[in-house]
Amino acid sequence: MTSFTATAFIKKLADLTPFSGNQAKNQNMHFALAVSGGADSLSLLVLAAAAKKKTPHWRFTVLTVNHGLRAAAVKETRHVAKLAKAAGLASQILTYKGTIPDKDIQAAARDIRYGLMSDWCVKHKADYLVTAHHLEDQAETFLLRLARGSGLDGLSAMQSVGNRNGVTLLRPFLDVPRARLHKTVAKA
Repeated sequence: MTSFTATAFIKKLADLTPFSGNQAKNQNMHFALAVSGGADSLSLLVLAAAAKKKTPHWRFTVLTVNHGLRAAAVKETRHVAKLAKAAGLASQILTYKGTIPDKDIQAAARDIRYGLMSDWCVKHKADYLVTAHHLEDQAETFLLRLARGSGLDGLSAMQSVGNRNGVTLLRPFLDVPRARLHKTVAKA
């Protein structure tokens, strides 16, 4: 299995915007990248660093979130910011300061994460929020919904283009295996 290339990444992003091919490359667009520090999301950082050389009209900003759930998160978010800087990308650490619910913490953390990132995108006029959800995440979402007894409408999987809190969400890797993203990071 080969690693993912900057050219393939550019095409994936362009295909998800209202523009096409070279027209997309020549549009001034700001992509905010959701990067947690895991190999899946680090592939966004690696690919954006390579893509920015080929798409001078595109701007990339790495967003990393400290939910306030673990002491190690401070160090992890600083590490992501350091990697972004080394790659020549702007970055922002978003820190949650509210109360964390004691029930359904994963769902609460997801809502906090998307809330902070969406607010940042609106405030800084980012056109898109890009996540590294991949093929296995897509399958897991479908199976979780099936296990919960969702009807046919509820069984739909994640969409490549969505809207979260008024921000356009792009998931360019939904048809890409996790191993390919990991290989991309390892190669970098």
